Amino acid sequence: MRAGRGRVFPLTPGFVADDLPQARPAVELLAHLPEELAAPAALSDAEILGEIEERTWAAQLRLEDGIADRGQDSVAALADGVASPELQAFHDEYQALYLLTRGLREHLGLPLRPPGLGHFTAQPIPGKLRAALAAEGMAPDEGVEALRRVRAAFRSGDIRLVDRVVAYPVTIVRPSEPDLMVMNFRDLVSAREIVLSPAIRARIVAEPFERMATWLEGLSLSRGEPPVLMRINVSAFQRARQKFDG
Repeated sequence: MRAGRGRVFPLTPGFVADDLPQARPAVELLAHLPEELAAPAALSDAEILGEIEERTWAAQLRLEDGIADRGQDSVAALADGVASPELQAFHDEYQALYLLTRGLREHLGLPLRPPGLGHFTAQPIPGKLRAALAAEGMAPDEGVEALRRVRAAFRSGDIRLVDRVVAYPVTIVRPSEPDLMVMNFRDLVSAREIVLSPAIRARIVAEPFERMATWLEGLSLSRGEPPVLMRINVSAFQRARQKFDG
């Protein structure tokens, strides 16, 4: 059994060995779940699964980035249990989230992996969002997956993940100051304090599906009084997918 968002779900601690480089007892793995997942929230089972899937996607990429930064020898170090503390923490959180995601899918009678190449279990798509995606020439499921990657990246607070899912330029509109144009990753890092402010991140994470249609024309969020607007073009889904797959 495992609690998530104030709910308790049964988990079967079985998985394919190749999926987890360090095979450890489920109880030990689940101890590395993010602490905030224990906080109760008024979410359905499907919504809880959606959040955990998005966290798993982000944790997987953080682990992959950590390995890329340290070289392929770090894979052997993880397998031998002698990796750096930071890389081990990335690995442990990903394993825990991955195990919880599979357990929740099994509990809900879903395949252990989403069909095709997707990373998230399909959810009902509101008509307005479906129509907006169709107008952009995008398949609804693929478009929603891209939007969920945006949400997952901002929830993680990892600037490298945000770089993967936004299309430059990013325009930050500041009262009484010139607009700040973010043209590339270096600019994004310089604007991290605004882009990943707690208020901005909370707003993106809380945005319901039915309002995501507005993201297709640019994501406009306010922070503070007077407001600071951040307009992020998230319509370049093919570019985001290439950055992810590459």
